[in-house]
Amino acid sequence: QVLLAELDAEPFGLIIVLCATIGGCKRLHTALEEALGSTSEVVSLHWALEPEERSKALGIFPPPPYLESELSLEDRALMRSEETSPTVLLSTERALRGLDLPQVDQIILFDFPREADEYIRSVGKATRGPRSPSRVTFLAHGRQLNMAKAFMNKDAREEGISLEHAR
Repeated sequence: QVLLAELDAEPFGLIIVLCATIGGCKRLHTALEEALGSTSEVVSLHWALEPEERSKALGIFPPPPYLESELSLEDRALMRSEETSPTVLLSTERALRGLDLPQVDQIILFDFPREADEYIRSVGKATRGPRSPSRVTFLAHGRQLNMAKAFMNKDAREEGISLEHAR
């Protein structure tokens, strides 16, 4: 329910939801397709997919602004019409490695991985470039609350985040 509320808060654009595992990605994909119906496009990106499916998932990203001028008028019109409904990309951190995604409107960290710096790397990659997402949201539940509190209480002078009591 909390994730659905976050998705409603950003009624358009490209939203990345990071999951800790491929299994979590698959379960969340099914649940979101049922809950959202045809109001949003839900796509997954992880290494259990065939290469063609991964390419299709990456195809939802519009070209960077510096390439938009190279598009035909028809392609630009289609791109703008597609921006009116949200697209949700469910992904593991590992599947996003090496990608620059400057067209992302929101990043939701759905569940925490074993290593906290995995998500930090993902958010850093996704926020590079001329256009940063308007929101980065951490969703935590159950045992993950301690890790979320460690992130929120982090002092800028510290070297890292202690997760000793977060598990």
